Amino acid sequence: MSNITKIQSYIKESLPTYQDLALDIHDHPEVSNYEFYSSEVLVKQLKAEGFEVQYDVAGHRTGFDARYKSEKIGPTLVFLAEYDALPGIGHACGHNLFGTTSVLAASALKQVVDEIGGEIRVYGTPGEEGERMGQPKEVLSEKAFLKMWMPHYVSILHINTVKQRRLLPMIQWILNFSDELLMLQLLLKKESMP
Repeated sequence: MSNITKIQSYIKESLPTYQDLALDIHDHPEVSNYEFYSSEVLVKQLKAEGFEVQYDVAGHRTGFDARYKSEKIGPTLVFLAEYDALPGIGHACGHNLFGTTSVLAASALKQVVDEIGGEIRVYGTPGEEGERMGQPKEVLSEKAFLKMWMPHYVSILHINTVKQRRLLPMIQWILNFSDELLMLQLLLKKESMP
């Protein structure tokens, strides 16, 4: 089975789990820097997928740094996951989808990284909607990136929709997601060649 087929199979098999996860986060909206439930359920999924996770990243109590590293040398790929909601509105910006699709993308690539080589990371970036200590760029500029080799690829998967209750945007995005994963797989293959 090719790496692309493995990734596609994983996405098809796992889609119901990630749809439920996105709906669960949607049903528990939390404002900037108070995303305790959202970060907990994303971390629980990452741990179930075999990632090692550290909390309290760059002084953000709901931030996390999840990593899975192959024994083979290869590029570092980073996915940023947002999961905060707007006060009084909820997940109008779709961060319940954003965080979930970042975890799905990382978990899908994990299916082939041991064969290809490299490291996959998911940075839980709380407070994107601003507020006190917000913005993912602060998490990244403060400590997370300064303590690592620069990644080969960073993906900020942002979906702009107000109608995410039925998850149609996520389903459409996931169906098209294989194309992006194909490009990443090709990047991994190219970067790991001598």
